[in-house]
Amino acid sequence: MGTVRVFVEQIRQPTAGGTNPVPALMEMSVRWPSVLRVARPMHREDSIVTRYLLGGAIGAIVIALCGSGLSGPASAKDLVFATFNPPTTSTGQALTNSFERLVNEYSGGSLSPELHMRGSLCSEHNCVEQARLGNIHLTSISTGNIGAFGTTYDIANLPYIFKDNAWAKKLSYGSFATTLHERAESEMGLKVFALIPGGGFRHLSCNVRAIHGPQDLKGVKIRTTKSPMEFTLMKAWGAIPVPYDASQIYNGMLTGVINGMYVQLPWQAVLKIHEVAEHFTLTGGAWGTNALLADLKWYQDESAEVRGVVDKLMADLQDEIFTYDAAWIEEGRKTLEKKAKVYTPTEAEMKVWREGAVQAWVDAKGTYDPQLARAALGEQGLTDFIEVLEKAGAL
Repeated sequence: MGTVRVFVEQIRQPTAGGTNPVPALMEMSVRWPSVLRVARPMHREDSIVTRYLLGGAIGAIVIALCGSGLSGPASAKDLVFATFNPPTTSTGQALTNSFERLVNEYSGGSLSPELHMRGSLCSEHNCVEQARLGNIHLTSISTGNIGAFGTTYDIANLPYIFKDNAWAKKLSYGSFATTLHERAESEMGLKVFALIPGGGFRHLSCNVRAIHGPQDLKGVKIRTTKSPMEFTLMKAWGAIPVPYDASQIYNGMLTGVINGMYVQLPWQAVLKIHEVAEHFTLTGGAWGTNALLADLKWYQDESAEVRGVVDKLMADLQDEIFTYDAAWIEEGRKTLEKKAKVYTPTEAEMKVWREGAVQAWVDAKGTYDPQLARAALGEQGLTDFIEVLEKAGAL
């Protein structure tokens, strides 16, 4: 892969410490034809937003790239995995420790592994778009953000559909998951290899006030993914849902665009949300489901040998990610408990949270398969919850 080095202006946003915005140069490299990769800033600060002043520079970059003899999309001899995950997440740990080794082992050296993390090539839903363009081959995405491409996996975002982490794992390997993967091929044009964890269950953070029950969310702007289900849940709980890109959350909290988020505890620790939000509430509800995937057409067009390598690679990564995730959840919780106020609702308060979640199921009816949901709940022995959902008209 070739790159062209250019310099663009970087505007620093005000930080928690009150730093004034100042321009600075940063180096940018370009992956031809359409993926931009931002290198490390020349002067780094914890909270920055980069503005690319491309203008007429686009033409110069294109000319330079065309003149350099670079090929177009990622070479078939490469196997490119790009993800928003940093190396500290469970997915990041598995990729860092095993991706290169497994590709070399399974391909016998015929494929060249190329790994890009921290969103250096693309953010979550942008990575799916880049896979469709052929600029990358493999990626991971939350079942929340995959909602930008269809509602196939919205069922995995339903609040309290998973009893606990152990049952979420079992369903991720069973017929619940395989049914969704088959539908994703026809409904989304994606080859989804596996469901993986992303830090356990989602919980609320807020920089406005302590949140003990849904009544405390009135007027609070909570960031959501691109999942209609998550949007519906926040609305049912009384919050103002605001779909917002993950890479901008920290600055969004600083500037008041959002007041909090509904994300797994270890992710909130990774994003340092405790620096801009004092209150965390362990509501649970939606499990942090993620998916390992590729563009379906790319996968189908590849040789049987390449497909075999990718199939074994993704199966091994799924196993490793589940192993790493348990430790990552505990680490994230300990980090937040040291640096913020983490509240565990009483059982009476949890009843109110669950009642609000039932309304989210009702409002989202038509976006999920009620028979598949009923089967998943029944397999876990959640017959009481099935009865509540039936009474409410959700099933």
